[in-house]
Amino acid sequence: MGSSTRRRFLPFIVLFSGLSLASLGSKSSWKESYFAYPYRSLRTVVVEDDSIRDIATDWNLRQAFANLSYTSAHPESCQQRKLERFCRRARCQRATAREASPHDAQLPFNATITKQHDNTNNCKTLWFAGMSLGPNSQCTSEGGGYQREYAMALASARLHAADSLQPVLILTTRGTTTTNNPNISALDYPIARWAQSQGAIVVTVNELSFQSVANQLAGDLVGKEHTIGPYLRMDIPRIIRQYDLFRRANNICPRHVLYTDSDVLFVNPISVEDMHAVKRLVANEAHVTYGLEFGIQGDVPINTGVFVVDVPRWEQEWNSLLAFATSNGPFVAFDQGWLNAYYKNHPEKVVMLPRRWNWKTYWDLEEQEESSWTDIKIVHFHGPKPGLGLWDMATCASPTNWTFREDFVKAYMPHLQAGVCCNQGKVAHYAQQIYNLLEPVTRDVCLSV
Repeated sequence: MGSSTRRRFLPFIVLFSGLSLASLGSKSSWKESYFAYPYRSLRTVVVEDDSIRDIATDWNLRQAFANLSYTSAHPESCQQRKLERFCRRARCQRATAREASPHDAQLPFNATITKQHDNTNNCKTLWFAGMSLGPNSQCTSEGGGYQREYAMALASARLHAADSLQPVLILTTRGTTTTNNPNISALDYPIARWAQSQGAIVVTVNELSFQSVANQLAGDLVGKEHTIGPYLRMDIPRIIRQYDLFRRANNICPRHVLYTDSDVLFVNPISVEDMHAVKRLVANEAHVTYGLEFGIQGDVPINTGVFVVDVPRWEQEWNSLLAFATSNGPFVAFDQGWLNAYYKNHPEKVVMLPRRWNWKTYWDLEEQEESSWTDIKIVHFHGPKPGLGLWDMATCASPTNWTFREDFVKAYMPHLQAGVCCNQGKVAHYAQQIYNLLEPVTRDVCLSV
């Protein structure tokens, strides 16, 4: 590992999720603490090198990921445990991963995308994710928190989409305890340094271009981070211009971008051709595509946790979107409620994203062969998340043994029933295996500032 290699033994430390990142120590001690999950054995960790290796070139990790099996992912407890009473009202969500969707024959793709966007260009698509570095972002001992979730998303993307996606992480400290501290910026956080080490472009946003409107939309919600974090994606065109992102790196696709929430996993390879295929959906009058929420058989896009947008045409629509928000907000579910309300009046401007790009942990495949699972591109932790029901779903835990906060139980009950009773926890357990696999290479994101 070079002359700078040195071995250090670090004690196992569990940090409580209620602590702020700023309270965990000075910059000189930021490497001395990290989170570990309760489903991993407690052990002393040997850190071989202070540098962070590029996950995209870790062939052993890539092979270990490839060896994971969806069909054998669920534990025996899900087959043996009797949960008849719990499952009585389960609404099973079952479908194929490759549903019928528009292709070139149905859409005049060339009317909106020139030859420079063709898949022969082998360009990389900008993949955006964003977060406020407030309390909800902080790592938890169960593997939750936006920062940990994003690290898992980025690690899985580097393994499966290094040639097709250029990650861009948007960070803000607005509304957090460090907002007025001139000595700490978003770029000082370990998540920023780690993301940069994995090839991500990290940009900071102090306030939105429409901050006064966002303040109005957030209303009386507790936590000022809600006045910016949920709306970062709406400012992507401005951020692209400000940081010249279409020209920031070599060979960036110049028109369309992908956005995801932080709580996703890239579970199978995504090629340049895959990305161009999904962009072909955004044609005619449509300028954005996103997918279904709970129901797997719906025909109206609802969930914006994964979406692809035509940036120039989104900018053309922006004044209309903003005027609509000013006149009709606030909305349920932040930006998602805003977009859904707007596109309800303009259905021709949005198109359905195929299910395989926003697969939920409680959906079940009609075909249980491994080949069917490989069609799925992105799994989204909509509803139950790490530390908030997902691991209970993964083990088909009885409701009497659930370990997450009671106030989430009612909201997540339909998702848990579908995931346990219909899918036998297979998708959730597969995600748990990924977390176990990637935890050693992502733990640095949870160190203190």
